[in-house]
Amino acid sequence: MDAELLDRLIGLERAMWASATRRDRRWMDEHLSSTFTEFGRSGASYDRDVICDQHYDDIDVALVDLAVRPLGEECALVTYRSIEQRGHTHRASIWRRATTDVGWQLEFHQGTPTEP
Repeated sequence: MDAELLDRLIGLERAMWASATRRDRRWMDEHLSSTFTEFGRSGASYDRDVICDQHYDDIDVALVDLAVRPLGEECALVTYRSIEQRGHTHRASIWRRATTDVGWQLEFHQGTPTEP
């Protein structure tokens, strides 16, 4: 996986946390696959519609230890730890190269609470 693609996927993951993109329904529609599923840090599971329909508050979060691992030609796993007011969370996202002009779409995300 080349450096440009690594930067692109990390940028997309960071954008999922940015207020401007989280609140942009069009951006979320484009970047979440039609089969998107999330297992949240709370243990609840969410589908694409629930995530797209959320009304997000600003969030102060640090994303650390970001790593990208290829899962073949068209998929990649992005792992990291988020640090925010409610605590530390291990996170994993699976991104798939889309057949549309958007480039990459998020297929799956999971957050698991962890100690600092």
